[in-house]
Amino acid sequence: MSTIYCDESGFSGPNLYHDSAPHFVYAGIAIEQGDAAAAIKRIKGFFKRFQGEIKFGKLVQSAEGRTALYWLLTEHGHRVKIWYANKKFATAGKFFEYVFEPVLTDNSILFYQHNFHRFIANVLFAGMGALDQQADELLADLQKMIHLRDAASLKRLLSPQLELPPGAASVFDEIAAFALGYRDRILEEVNTLAELGDSMVWMMDLTLTALCMVIRSYAKDTSELTVVCDESKPLKVSREVAEAIIQADFSSLQGRSGWVTGAQAMLTAPVEFVRSSKTTPGIQLADLFAGMARMILSTPDEELSKGWEDRIWPLILAESVEADLDYIDLDRPAVYANAMVLKQLAERARRGVDPLKGMHSFYESALQYAADQLQS
Repeated sequence: MSTIYCDESGFSGPNLYHDSAPHFVYAGIAIEQGDAAAAIKRIKGFFKRFQGEIKFGKLVQSAEGRTALYWLLTEHGHRVKIWYANKKFATAGKFFEYVFEPVLTDNSILFYQHNFHRFIANVLFAGMGALDQQADELLADLQKMIHLRDAASLKRLLSPQLELPPGAASVFDEIAAFALGYRDRILEEVNTLAELGDSMVWMMDLTLTALCMVIRSYAKDTSELTVVCDESKPLKVSREVAEAIIQADFSSLQGRSGWVTGAQAMLTAPVEFVRSSKTTPGIQLADLFAGMARMILSTPDEELSKGWEDRIWPLILAESVEADLDYIDLDRPAVYANAMVLKQLAERARRGVDPLKGMHSFYESALQYAADQLQS
């Protein structure tokens, strides 16, 4: 049995998009209370005098603090697992979840198997990177809808007055056409979400996902776990959901979809929330690792980041959320096929017909056509 202490860096609450911190980082450290207290005592020993609580923002500002952080990496890095998300890319992923998923749900596994969700998310992310106004509007509207619990906030997508010409060249026009054509199904999903009440405020937050990914990664080695977290509003609202996900058996789903979700854990007690990390050494240590990870992600060219990266990157979970523009490289047959599938879905949306009928066969034909075109 292990005790896992968790803390985050880069928390932005419900405002996931248009946020000054580009990354959200969540760290867990498997350590017992006595060992954690000894580590905090040793860190303080790097200073002649130290006042207050150990925090990353405080340590990183001084030479003694930076030396202490490097010691921590060396001595206790093997206990740590870190999950992070590029916030803009995560927002693009949420767009697929709330706009495409409700329409494709009866056969969504087909689209996930072909990485269609990654295609859409990377297209939107690339649009933001290119300062494309339409991509920015699509995602800004999504965040506003979730934050205000009001489907009317998706006005650019779901307004009946919106007219899009057939055969529109822009991939963003095709995404908008899809949303407009199937607006009733999307609105039905939004109305279902609205019934969640205060919980809906946190639908754009990443803390729940982060906690589950970190804890399930520990369960690969030790199934019985005790979890202690710094107090978090989104986690307190969804603690029962988090505990259910952490302890769920996803083995059959992973095999069908290719998703990596870690191992099934068994919690020895409900997830504990600590109001003050000052009295919990394990939380303080998790804060330090989360801060170091966010620094190498946000400022990779700084000398300090370069000095840490060889020790931090091995601690970062492969399941972290980051853009991969290979998924929109049209020189790849699978990507070319996904572009054809999006165009087909947009055309069906404009005609108001079934988006799923015969789609398995369409995918097979699209993949063959793409391979033939790219070979010629």
